[in-house]
Amino acid sequence: MPAAKKATEAYAAASGVDAVSVRLAAIWGPLGRPDSPFVALPRLVHGAARGTVPDRPAYAEDGIDLCHVEDCARGIALVQTAERLAHRTYNVGGGRVVRDAEVADAIRAARPDAALPLLAGRTPGAPDADAHLDLGRITADTGYRPVHDIRPRIAAYLDWLDGHPR
Repeated sequence: MPAAKKATEAYAAASGVDAVSVRLAAIWGPLGRPDSPFVALPRLVHGAARGTVPDRPAYAEDGIDLCHVEDCARGIALVQTAERLAHRTYNVGGGRVVRDAEVADAIRAARPDAALPLLAGRTPGAPDADAHLDLGRITADTGYRPVHDIRPRIAAYLDWLDGHPR
């Protein structure tokens, strides 16, 4: 959010506090919201875990920068503990667009019988392209790179949900 970035910069300048911001991709994993209006992964995974059909379909070609919660935590920790930072704002994310079709494929690999209402194409009215966060700054200054691949982490998430019914 540009406003948050500007507010942090203004606060840092006015107070003399050396403030650094992180911008986060769509974070997912255990204890996340199952009903995000912006990200299909949680409702698809929770539906597969419960054996139900999600209340809203997903579109195969919609995509977003997804970041597993463990990668997110590590990225934030690396920024907080870095000896030296060259910037005031860092992106923490997966660094690529993950399409809903890829999410559905990962769920089907773990739960072949999952009911996944995946529609062809993109959400009507959606922009033509999906964005992902540039990880160049955080990689250069801290060595951060996301390490959690979607397929094994979705399988682990489904297993976790099996042991933690809501």
